[in-house]
Amino acid sequence: LLRSCVRHRDAALIGSLHLTAEACSKLWQGYTSTAAQPTLDRLNQHLPDNRHLSEEDWDDKTTLTQRNVSTLLDFEAYKSLTEKGSPVDKTRIKALTSPKASAWLQQGTEDREIQSQEFQLACAYRLGVPLFKPGKCPRCDMMMDEKGVHATVCRKNGGWTKRHDRVREAIAKALSTARIPFLREPKNLLGGDSRKPADLLLLNGLSDGQERCIDVTIVGGHTDGAARSAEKAKVEKYQLACQKANLSFTPMAFESLGGWGPEAVKLMQRVTAIAAKENTVPRHILGGEFSSAISTAIVDGTAKLLAVMGARLTHDGDLHLQATIANLDRLEKLSQAESGERRSIIW
Repeated sequence: LLRSCVRHRDAALIGSLHLTAEACSKLWQGYTSTAAQPTLDRLNQHLPDNRHLSEEDWDDKTTLTQRNVSTLLDFEAYKSLTEKGSPVDKTRIKALTSPKASAWLQQGTEDREIQSQEFQLACAYRLGVPLFKPGKCPRCDMMMDEKGVHATVCRKNGGWTKRHDRVREAIAKALSTARIPFLREPKNLLGGDSRKPADLLLLNGLSDGQERCIDVTIVGGHTDGAARSAEKAKVEKYQLACQKANLSFTPMAFESLGGWGPEAVKLMQRVTAIAAKENTVPRHILGGEFSSAISTAIVDGTAKLLAVMGARLTHDGDLHLQATIANLDRLEKLSQAESGERRSIIW
């Protein structure tokens, strides 16, 4: 999840006060920090009674570190969201723990950039910020919910194909890096069956010599285990027919919030291992680049679906989000100016 800067600033402050207290005491006899107790009081407002922090923890070298205090805050925030949130919010929070759901936040190169409007909508969608006024969908007869769940799954939203194709191309780029030959959307793979099981056809498989059909699909992220269920459905639909045609079949399902299905994770792990060997580049570096590019394609495409359906950051509660993003934009520009090279702010 994206952290609250306001809440975690006190974790940073108490960590700094704790870290420098011993040195200050040596320099100034009888030194005491007047900021410590007020900071602890603010932090305790977000913690249960049995986890309250006090100056008695001052001598403990681990309790009042910034990392430990931030971890306590994160745990309580997560617990509150999962216990007290609406059913939609609970499912959203669970979806954000799916594999690769946060990979898009680690973007940095040009092919993984998200424009300002899409970035704001992606953050708002991730955080569950209201984006629509409840009412009838402008494209179909279904009801539009305020958080945009319907907007990302509406079959009459024109951005579905563009998002799908961009994700396919991100996977294709990884295959090219691994020097795995492939075809895009080949026809007539199943003989007299007109179905198309392959968005990508791996001509030599994955070093196993058997041609492999890769079916890419993106589903809504507000159903528990959505990507896993979609992959199972694709297997039931295509695997037997592919076997009869002497083809392997692998579904790759992704969720609108950025998470990946287990088959997608496994396949990209194999592609990454081959690419690392072919290019003599550490596996974790290529794996991070591939994951970020694919997840960015998913999330940016989802944000564009929201924008097409009329999503707007117009609610009072969105002003803080807009201000936070504006501050991050300024930090990004300052970072570039100081270093002379592009850097990314990672939340």
